[in-house]
Amino acid sequence: MDENVPTYLPGDTIILRLEIQHQVNLEDVWAVFRKVEKVTTLAHFQFTARLRDLSYLRPLRWSGVDRTSVVFLEALVSKNDQLPGVYELVEVHGRPFGESQEARNIITFAVPDFVRFRIVPPPANHIPRVTEWRFTFPTE
Repeated sequence: MDENVPTYLPGDTIILRLEIQHQVNLEDVWAVFRKVEKVTTLAHFQFTARLRDLSYLRPLRWSGVDRTSVVFLEALVSKNDQLPGVYELVEVHGRPFGESQEARNIITFAVPDFVRFRIVPPPANHIPRVTEWRFTFPTE
């Protein structure tokens, strides 16, 4: 396994931090990942991380209409919705402020190569253990 690829289990929240350059105010941003390995079914090959709310879109630099913002996108890894495997970033989209959700108003950002993460099933034979204990009061 490539140690540089973040690995997630069902129940984990994936948080992707992106710096984006744009010339409009944005109301929504999302990223689409596709499964890298060959898919034997049409379902469960795509994974979308979305902006939770506008507080997760923050300006970094602003010069006239040229803006650079940081955006935090989130997605919950569901046991039933995603197949285990490696997923690669293929698209990042944004919707300008005040625009409807029609496809003609959507901005498509250029994306870097090899932005990946891995989803794995929980180990079947792992025995969890208590690693520390002490008696204490509930206010501690």
